[in-house]
Amino acid sequence: MKKFKIKLFPVISCVIALVLIGCNGERGLTVIEETTVPIPVNEEEDNAILLSNLTTGIIVTIHIRENEISLVDSRIELVPKMSPRDDNSGCFLAKGIARDGEIIMNRWIPDLEYISVENVGLKRQRERFVTFVLPTEKPMDKIVIQLKPDLPEQEFDVSEVYDEFCEQYSGNKLCR
Repeated sequence: MKKFKIKLFPVISCVIALVLIGCNGERGLTVIEETTVPIPVNEEEDNAILLSNLTTGIIVTIHIRENEISLVDSRIELVPKMSPRDDNSGCFLAKGIARDGEIIMNRWIPDLEYISVENVGLKRQRERFVTFVLPTEKPMDKIVIQLKPDLPEQEFDVSEVYDEFCEQYSGNKLCR
């Protein structure tokens, strides 16, 4: 006659599972679903709150390769109102220049030039895309970007983007 060895771990696991789950439906968990009464939203009020936190701005995407910058895309959209950054570490400077030559926007833009790579540490990205927003109250003729203080500024003409926008939305405050 053969002797059977009973392994205790599976048996104990099953007993514990049965105790936790319950042996029948009466002792198991009962799920109760409750929902709140829906409250209708006043669309006019909701839209007014939303629009009060937005302003017209230009969304810009640039491609950085080493120290060279190229403009990939720019478009006018409603963007969140933002306060400028106090800390400029890890950032580059972007300036919006109005048609009359006035600097209407100075903004420090975060740049992920260095990224943390697992099991490697900090690694420099020699090539990267950066998208940023410049809120504005006046049309910009160009955007000037300076990656580092010791590098020259690079200019990009964005006047066509504003011209196209104002053709479609002549009533916008940006176009008056």
